[in-house]
Amino acid sequence: MTNENYEQLIRNLDWKSCTLRASAERMNELISFGNDLYGVEDFRMKKLYWLMEIWHAQTSYAMDRFHANDIHTWIALNKPSFEDLIQYESRAYIVFSALAQMNVNTPASQITESKYLGDILGELEDAFGWKSTELYELGRSRKNKKDDFSGDIVFALVLSMIGFILIQIFFF
Repeated sequence: MTNENYEQLIRNLDWKSCTLRASAERMNELISFGNDLYGVEDFRMKKLYWLMEIWHAQTSYAMDRFHANDIHTWIALNKPSFEDLIQYESRAYIVFSALAQMNVNTPASQITESKYLGDILGELEDAFGWKSTELYELGRSRKNKKDDFSGDIVFALVLSMIGFILIQIFFF
């Protein structure tokens, strides 16, 4: 799909990217409750829940906070297993890209965090064939372009992931 086709698709849906961005910018606080992990049996999902808290606290990007809240809330409400995450490729990719970025920025002294990151990244790489090193190279080239929504393919991917999430929330 070309960028022009994607933009036309969004226009046909009558979505406004500024509205989506404004909604994401209001997600400054991570939504959580003390009993969120009751009933979550898969320890990998408990690790992921904790990593999403760290990601939310570390990031300065509004869309990253929005995605962290989505994953965090999904785990709290649905009590999914790691296999459930694998079934949602778009959600898994959000997790993968977040963890790949965190993995690069996590100091070696953070042993537990590094171990959890490595475990989950490894499983997602095995499941989908994604490479965190390739993603890091793409991310490094965009560093210092905070919240750059310039109409490129990355923006299109972000919007498609948001659209998928919104459809999941409102129609299922």
